Amino acid sequence: MNYMTQHLLEAIEINKHRLSLYSDLTGKRSRKVSRALIYSESFSLLSAFTLDNIAKFWQKRGVPVMVHEFISMEEIPEFSSSFTDQIGITEQFPKLNTLSIQNDIMKLYLKSEYKKLDIYIEKILMDMQEFSKHYCMIRHILESVRRSNNLAQMHIVKAKELGVLSPKLFCHTLMLSQILIIHSSKFLDKWAHPIQKDGVPIIYQDVPYIAPTPISY
Repeated sequence: MNYMTQHLLEAIEINKHRLSLYSDLTGKRSRKVSRALIYSESFSLLSAFTLDNIAKFWQKRGVPVMVHEFISMEEIPEFSSSFTDQIGITEQFPKLNTLSIQNDIMKLYLKSEYKKLDIYIEKILMDMQEFSKHYCMIRHILESVRRSNNLAQMHIVKAKELGVLSPKLFCHTLMLSQILIIHSSKFLDKWAHPIQKDGVPIIYQDVPYIAPTPISY
């Protein structure tokens, strides 16, 4: 199965459907956000198919590379026209130094400091909770990096146990593709902020929560 490709196709289908729903709620102001989201997912399809096919090398040998990295879009909330509460909604877009965060994560990534990277991202996510309605895409990317980081360790150990070629380089390639968009994801959140400020939960309800590790491996 092409896990990453399937995840992206599900996301594109859902966001295309919700584009018109948000557009009706916002007088078309949300179209820029929806289209940017769909474009980024569509662009990612170019590499997803290749990564999925490379990952099958390890999957066929008992190492579930790319099997658990992506969460089903069935996990996202049902569409709602408004937030259930106003907690954490701010007049101005909250400040967050995403470039510094990206650089810090990159340093740990380059040193293969898996445990420290997990701890660092957990701290950042905790600090962001106060503004959870606004840091939606940034949070999603950070959760993705954290899960890929934790799974990379598991895959490497599993491959060693089975006497299979280490998937470290492959896992790090996937992680790098996620790390490099941490800072740029901030712009999507900034565009969404005026809409969220008006009570429409765009992005907030369009991406699934990504747990640090899967329930079963």
